[in-house]
Amino acid sequence: MYYAIKMMNKKDLQKKKVGRDKTAYDCVLDELNVMQRLEHTNIIWLHEIIDDPSKASIYLVTEYHSKGSLGDQLNDLNRDMDKKLPSIGIMTSNVRLYSIDICKALFYCHNVIQVIHRDIKPDNIMINDQNKAVLIDFGVSALVD
Repeated sequence: MYYAIKMMNKKDLQKKKVGRDKTAYDCVLDELNVMQRLEHTNIIWLHEIIDDPSKASIYLVTEYHSKGSLGDQLNDLNRDMDKKLPSIGIMTSNVRLYSIDICKALFYCHNVIQVIHRDIKPDNIMINDQNKAVLIDFGVSALVD
C-alpha cells in the first residue's frame, strides 16, 4: 500500500489569520478532529498524524490515490484542446459511478458522523485504483449537533 504525506509548517499556519479569532493552524486542527472520526470507503483515510512539538512541521499521512483528482483528470483531458472547441468531459458511466460514490460518502458524513463537508468540487474528489471516487479535504467542514 502507498501513502501520501502532507507536510505543513506550523509557524506559517499560526501566523495566518482566518477570521477574527482563528488561525490557519486552528483550522487544520479542526480538520484533523473531523478526519479522525471518518471511516468509509469513499472518504480519505487518515492513517497517522505526526506532530512532534519540537519540529516545525505537522505531517498528515493518508492513503495514496494514483489516479489523482477528478479535477486533474478533467484538466488533463482538456489541456491541449483548441479553445474554439467545446471541453471534453469524462465518460457518462464514470460520472454515474462517481456520483453514487460521493452520495454514499455524503450520506455517511451527514447521517452517521454529523459532518457537513461544505467544499464539494472536482479537486476534492480523488479516484482510487478501483475507479472509485473518494472525498477529501475536510478543511472547511463543520460538525453539526
